[in-house]
Amino acid sequence: KNQIGNARAKQPFHVDSPGVIVGNDNQNSEIPQKTKLHPAYPNPFNPSTNVQLDLAQTGNVSLKVYNILGQEVSQLVNKELSAGTYRYRFDATGLSSGVYIVRLTTPSATRVQKIQLIK
Repeated sequence: KNQIGNARAKQPFHVDSPGVIVGNDNQNSEIPQKTKLHPAYPNPFNPSTNVQLDLAQTGNVSLKVYNILGQEVSQLVNKELSAGTYRYRFDATGLSSGVYIVRLTTPSATRVQKIQLIK
């Protein structure tokens, strides 16, 4: 417990692993009814996984990945996005095997999910 407390007290580190937008499925004119974070695919993964999200309204969106200690390891997106469906690829090259948390934050909702990297 002491080691975890000490790790949380330190500044979070950031691994330079930017998200790659895979697609924006706004070709159809339907706007999602709810903001949703879809299950990552594949999960478990090695070395990358796809994260899909639906946005019901335009707004500032943050999509980040954290290690199990709560330290940010990647920021996939942090900007204003229009309502629609988006897919991002999380590349975990250089990270250790383990459980990671994907967190989607919008003005109206916060969603989280666990993903597992197996090397």
